[in-house]
Amino acid sequence: MFAKSINVLIIVANLLFLILYVKIFSDILFVQLLFCFTALLHLSYIVIYEMVTDSFFERYGLRLHISKNHLTFIWKSWIYLRLLINLHKFVWYENYFAFRF
Repeated sequence: MFAKSINVLIIVANLLFLILYVKIFSDILFVQLLFCFTALLHLSYIVIYEMVTDSFFERYGLRLHISKNHLTFIWKSWIYLRLLINLHKFVWYENYFAFRF
């Protein structure tokens, strides 16, 4: 129970962090869409990880060689890696076009 509440608090903190960034970069539509997409990924993480995997693996008796904590770490790392790559591309293209024109 305690671990589940900590997990929910981490997800809520991540969503608040995303909302803060959307407010800071409110004039940039691309950044708004990027962070909204990331927030949707977090919501899909809640649905898939918390609701589907437990019942699916219990029902069919499947065994994983890696734990759920590793799956969570891989999933969140992928989200943040894609986020950083997209932000880096956005900043690079903005600077490129600003100096070019």
